[in-house]
Amino acid sequence: MTRVLLIEDDPSIAEAVQVLLARSGYTVDVAGSGPAGWQALHQRRPDAVLLDLSLPGLHGVELLQRLREVDDKLPILALTADSSTQRLVQVLELGADDYVIKPYRGPELVARLRAALRRASPGGREMPGPSAPLAFGSIRLDRARAMATVGGVALDTSPTELRLLEVFLERPAELLPATEITRRVWGPKACLDRSTLRVNLYRLRRKLDATGVAWGRFRHRPGFGWGLFTAEG
Repeated sequence: MTRVLLIEDDPSIAEAVQVLLARSGYTVDVAGSGPAGWQALHQRRPDAVLLDLSLPGLHGVELLQRLREVDDKLPILALTADSSTQRLVQVLELGADDYVIKPYRGPELVARLRAALRRASPGGREMPGPSAPLAFGSIRLDRARAMATVGGVALDTSPTELRLLEVFLERPAELLPATEITRRVWGPKACLDRSTLRVNLYRLRRKLDATGVAWGRFRHRPGFGWGLFTAEG
């Protein structure tokens, strides 16, 4: 059975989430502080972590950084009451796979957890569809090997970012509706708001820029969607 480590200092919230996840078929270990969560992680490695960012003893942001230093593949969902774009970008930049805004909605929390676990599974890391490589400008995606390069420079992406890039490379120089992008990247049943797409695009763009190679740009037109275009497009 899939084991989830919940790091949450509010006993009532922890109990409610534990019951919710248990009913959904998960085994849940609960830690009530940052230090307790760090210790629990080393005692028994979970399959995923739900991490509250407001923790006593060891702040959730610092704990997130520590978790990523020792395990860069473990699915981590950040739990936060701060829905500002600045906070969400910070959380994803530090290595969280996704986030859930408080107060939680049970179905959304379970759906996001399942999606994170699915992306982290060996099968979930494989690129779907035909194995033929995709290319646009300096960007090349080898779907058989699940690797992307920009001008020959390897792009260090998460599975979600790789799927996002694939969607744009399949239909370059075309604006795609946000609903279509989220459906193809996260699945038709995923409960996502538009900020999830924006933040993941921001993170992917940062990584593309970090290669130092000209690659083009993401273009957004309200009411029409997002697309991958040349710098002049």
